Amino acid sequence: MGLQNLLWVYYNNSPFNAVMDAYIGEIPIWKFRLPQGFWNGRQGQKNIRRALECFAKSKKIGQPKHCRNIQCVDFEEAGLSTLINAYFNGSPYLALKTLFPDLEPWQSSRVGVGYY
Repeated sequence: MGLQNLLWVYYNNSPFNAVMDAYIGEIPIWKFRLPQGFWNGRQGQKNIRRALECFAKSKKIGQPKHCRNIQCVDFEEAGLSTLINAYFNGSPYLALKTLFPDLEPWQSSRVGVGYY
């Protein structure tokens, strides 16, 4: 389509960045093959937060009490299994605690072994 120069100059030759710019807020970016290091560093922390906020919004999780029925499968269906496994040790509780600092283990679907 003759857009190679645009892609090169404005998007550092990244189709991913061009699509994300064109459809910002419409397509969850983690549904795509992510660039290496997407979840790492300071920007990675922002990406994690944004992904968790979108997940919570899609599941209508507005308060800690709404976390009770959320399980790993919910994150997998949302395309966030890599995030949960790599950064939250496979724990929906730890991921949701990022959004809800007051979330207690018993307010989640599973309480870790040895908690009580």
